[in-house]
Amino acid sequence: MNRNIIIFLIFISFPCIAAADPLSILFIYEEKSNPPYSIGDGQTVPAEKPGINVEVLKGLENKLNVRIRFERYNWKRCLKMLESNEADGIFEASFKPDRMSIGVYPMKNGEPDAAKRLMSNSYVLYKMKNSPVQWDGKQFSYLIKPIGAAAAYSIVSDLKEMGVNVMESYTQSDAFKILIKGRLDGVADLETMADLILKGNPEEFKDVVKVSPPIRTKEYYLMFSHRFAEKLPKVMNDIWNELQRVRESGEYDKIAEKYAEMPK
Repeated sequence: MNRNIIIFLIFISFPCIAAADPLSILFIYEEKSNPPYSIGDGQTVPAEKPGINVEVLKGLENKLNVRIRFERYNWKRCLKMLESNEADGIFEASFKPDRMSIGVYPMKNGEPDAAKRLMSNSYVLYKMKNSPVQWDGKQFSYLIKPIGAAAAYSIVSDLKEMGVNVMESYTQSDAFKILIKGRLDGVADLETMADLILKGNPEEFKDVVKVSPPIRTKEYYLMFSHRFAEKLPKVMNDIWNELQRVRESGEYDKIAEKYAEMPK
């Protein structure tokens, strides 16, 4: 029998040896819009223009033979799910030392590796137009009432470390509503999110103004659960390394160009 025919018969007698099935990974993120990095409110992940971060992470699939699923929850629940290993990773997480107990950051020489960040964002002070409250980049002046901030956001502990009285709210919108009622001296919030709220409610918040400079500018990371880090450390590091490559190669900028006209 022809040698080639024999090889063919042997081949079809056994199941085809296919490439390994893609590894399924669950990433979770906040259900509030944070344009241009994550778009849309609620638990739906938009099919078109879901945000720069979602597109960057989705682009890892073919490069690393993984399949990424996204789910959205309120931020407190996201942190709890990471801690309990219900999710493999959480993104748009700033660095806080106490969060290292619930998940894993990309680290270098004992510090978070900013080269492997997803993005940067700033916390900014907002106040009423006629308020004397000031922020000079180092300290607040003329504070009497609390500063409002969304619960579980990293700026809460930052403000408390400065000796500022903080009133935590469930949402950013709640904080701004309390501000215009005169119960707060200001609101400290992520600039991208807060600007969207003010722009979307121009009449209600017409007397709210933004103060410069930012209170804090932070890098935001993709964190992994401790279980994922222990079981699949190579995959974890491959993902972080690819995020760095995407940013440094110019791929990130090409994705970001699609969002250039979106609200900042």
